[in-house]
Amino acid sequence: MKKIICVLMLVLLTGCSNYEENIDDQSLPEIEYLPIYYMEHLSGPRVETTRPVAVLFEFDLIGYTKYQISYLSCGCRSIENCYQQVTYVELTDEGVIQYISFDEDSNEHYTAAMWGDSNPTPAGKTKQDFEEQYVPFLIGKTPEELAVYSSIEDLVDWDYVDEYSGSSVSVNNILRALQGLQEYHIKRGE
Repeated sequence: MKKIICVLMLVLLTGCSNYEENIDDQSLPEIEYLPIYYMEHLSGPRVETTRPVAVLFEFDLIGYTKYQISYLSCGCRSIENCYQQVTYVELTDEGVIQYISFDEDSNEHYTAAMWGDSNPTPAGKTKQDFEEQYVPFLIGKTPEELAVYSSIEDLVDWDYVDEYSGSSVSVNNILRALQGLQEYHIKRGE
């Protein structure tokens, strides 16, 4: 019995001994620092405050880059109920938004993000509403197209602008975080 336990322990303890040998050096990005850019966070009373956006993950693939960014989307709740929002974004090489998610990646296999606003918002808008009504408006936008917007008041060509006005500052801060990411993406490609 002791021999069986010893053999079992040996197998279990050495099962991952060649882990480093199995990792392709090109498969994981080397990060020496956590990149940060800044956006003007817009609060409910229309006060702008410069806040950081952390680039948690960036990985270049053929034709596009995958990103995870973290920022304060809505800070209207008490501090014990306030969270960073993590958004998963895919940008083409030219900075065009090809995918946005507040939960799963584009393969719908891994949790790559986290909703950081109320669900529902005080006006009744849910995360699902944002995903079904706001995200499609943003998909396909170039950096130049997105740059013309500053806040929800500028989104006159968005069908749901009236429904979201006064619902959440997340519309504004998602917009501003994405604008900053497009700018960051273009600068790092230069």
